[in-house]
Amino acid sequence: MILETFVPTIYKNGLGRVTSPPFDMITKATEKELKKNPYNIVNLKDCKDPEEARKLFNKWLEEGVLSKNNSQGFVVLKQVFMEGGVQRERYGVIGIINLLEPENCLIPHENIITKLVNQREKLIERMEYQTEPVFVVSEQTNLNSTLRSIMSEQKCERVYEEPEGVFNSICILSDPVKIGKIQEVLKGDIGIIADGHHRTKAMLSLSKKYGEDVQFFNHLFVFVTSLRSESIFIAQVHRIVDYNEDIMKRIREKFIPEKTGESLDLKYPVIIHGESKYLLKPKTEMKYCDYLDAIDNSIKRGSSRAGIKYTYISEEAENDIRNDPNKMAFMMPPWDKEGFVQTLKRGYVLPAKSTYFYPKIPSGIAFYGLDAQE
Repeated sequence: MILETFVPTIYKNGLGRVTSPPFDMITKATEKELKKNPYNIVNLKDCKDPEEARKLFNKWLEEGVLSKNNSQGFVVLKQVFMEGGVQRERYGVIGIINLLEPENCLIPHENIITKLVNQREKLIERMEYQTEPVFVVSEQTNLNSTLRSIMSEQKCERVYEEPEGVFNSICILSDPVKIGKIQEVLKGDIGIIADGHHRTKAMLSLSKKYGEDVQFFNHLFVFVTSLRSESIFIAQVHRIVDYNEDIMKRIREKFIPEKTGESLDLKYPVIIHGESKYLLKPKTEMKYCDYLDAIDNSIKRGSSRAGIKYTYISEEAENDIRNDPNKMAFMMPPWDKEGFVQTLKRGYVLPAKSTYFYPKIPSGIAFYGLDAQE
């Protein structure tokens, strides 16, 4: 991976809460609260089309709400949060990669939805800005320590709490020696896309359309962190659907449902319906990806009307079932990092909504735009 510097566009200080969770994660309650600040990045989400989003973003630029940095550099991010009763620190770096370079091939891990790719392509092309970096993980074990060492010598530009309980400190790095150290660590590494598959596909399409003529359209805005850090987590994603006997019929073709007790043994998937819990033991040997395929295919084939709700929070799934006896939940086992990596190395691409990497990267900490090349 050849990570390049860029000219960051950032919010000016003193504007209150301007960041938000990633757009596809925002609850209605959170969105309502964030919109109380007219400059919060979430206001772009409410624009009816790419042209309206472009006008609002340009207005912020003209008013000085957003401003370009004076020089090229990286944005280095430190995240401090609690997990499992332990305070954690995670480090990452924001830069750009040239999609036309073979060395910058990124490994996807989830399937995409064409409609969403098209939406993102139109938005980026019209706005001429990438407003959220794609979340990329590296297998380099020394990336975290390199960034920690560099950041210990830097003055932090901002500290954002986003989401609640995650404190994000950023610094803009322009020292060529320190930039070179980061680039050297990532040299030759192949990144894995954690979040942002649709944006990546959209930028690949734009890079083919514009070729080498316009740098912005062949460069992907990325956040890179180490998968081998003890402070990055991959959660399972549960599925909640309307109860349907057709779905259960399909499930029984692949699994033997066994009624289980109160505690969830998440070595295998578990179905919750009403007060009952059923352990899904596969009839033949299955890997995690096989569980996902079998369950998702059963849901889709069993009922074309079944709307699927996804959540990585077990308590949320159980509460939904408790509040609606006509629902059932497919509770997925936890992911194992090594198992995840081996799945990808076998060339397997998972169904959409298979993983939840956390903590997430807040939207609004930095932007990459076409005007940075002017």
